[in-house]
Amino acid sequence: MQQILFRHLTASDFVQLIEFVTDSKVTKYLTWEPYSDTERIKGFLNNAEKCSGFPNEFLAIIFETKLIGTVHIIDRQNGCIQFGFGITSDYWGQGLGDGIVKATLNYINTSEWQEKTSEIWADIHRDN
Repeated sequence: MQQILFRHLTASDFVQLIEFVTDSKVTKYLTWEPYSDTERIKGFLNNAEKCSGFPNEFLAIIFETKLIGTVHIIDRQNGCIQFGFGITSDYWGQGLGDGIVKATLNYINTSEWQEKTSEIWADIHRDN
């Protein structure tokens, strides 16, 4: 199996991000509705670029050189770290979720988050 990689989102991710943020099957399990226009997508990407470290970080999920989704890590309060992720529906059912969770935990435990973390919570939609 190919390795799951994380990196910060950049403006060059716009085209690949469209597939993810406009997919209603994906956003059904996230906290936001599908994006329907390019200005909202640009706004999402601009916001995500600003969230590049503690206490609020968006990361691109890269699999086989393709951006397939994002993971969001946030400090809720006093070292209680929460994360959630979504991937394009084309990659569902391939066993990637477990690898993304492990990669996220590894990222938290080997980055600036490590010293600031006392608990880690994961967002999981009950119907997913």
